[in-house]
Amino acid sequence: MIRAIAAMMAVQAATVVLPERLEAPTPPGFVTGYDAHNTQIAINERIPRGETVEQWSRMITVQRFTGIARVGGHGFLDRLANGVKRSCQGASTTPIVDSVADGRAVASMRADCPLNSATGKAEVFFVKVFTGAADIHSVQYAFRSVPTAKDAAVAEAYLDSIALCPGSAKACAAS
Repeated sequence: MIRAIAAMMAVQAATVVLPERLEAPTPPGFVTGYDAHNTQIAINERIPRGETVEQWSRMITVQRFTGIARVGGHGFLDRLANGVKRSCQGASTTPIVDSVADGRAVASMRADCPLNSATGKAEVFFVKVFTGAADIHSVQYAFRSVPTAKDAAVAEAYLDSIALCPGSAKACAAS
């Protein structure tokens, strides 16, 4: 569901190479299950070791949408929330929370799909979106079940650890 909604949101844009990097390390126990990019979008899906991108219990999805910063994180999540509600009967989202981190606009929310028609399971994700100089950067921590309070806290702590930094990994560590 996440990949399909992201594809709907991709916008044609010129390739712009910018000096910014999303610092979103892979947590222990997770591996990359899918990784692809083109001039408009990059996507990296991380799953627990031993699972697949088709059969997963948790998934972290890191995306970069080139050239759509003008949409802003709030606008991006508003569109995502509408897409979730259209594609999943009974879906709900929390209000979008806007903030600023290191001078960059950030927006976050939670989405709950009680029954994903493609899998027959609940799907819940927490998402944090950073508005870069020209691009939107999105990180989602998803569950194929309703997460416990402890699981939700793990997802939120992971998202809180993400940073949009200028330049390289070295610059990110210094900021």
